[in-house]
Amino acid sequence: MAKKKIIALSPQRAAILDRLRDDETVIFFEPSTLDVAIVGISEAQCNRAPCVIYDYQKLLAVFMEDMSEEDAEEWIAFNVLDGWLGEATPIVIDTLQLDLH
Repeated sequence: MAKKKIIALSPQRAAILDRLRDDETVIFFEPSTLDVAIVGISEAQCNRAPCVIYDYQKLLAVFMEDMSEEDAEEWIAFNVLDGWLGEATPIVIDTLQLDLH
């Protein structure tokens, strides 16, 4: 009898999966070490599936653990932002630091 492989989910993935309806699916970036950059999930709208939302600066920080800032920016631009995985392709946002005073 084959053993079942138990995969531990990050708290971010678990929280998002708990919010989904039974008929909804989402796509996460891999590897799961990028989960620290998850900031939320979009609402389904205009017939588009919900999408996991990642923070660009947090993604950059993860990649900079193994490469320079310039290399990390290039990696993200080419391998993350240019990827299309279907209507549930994750969204990457770059939060604005506005001084409104």
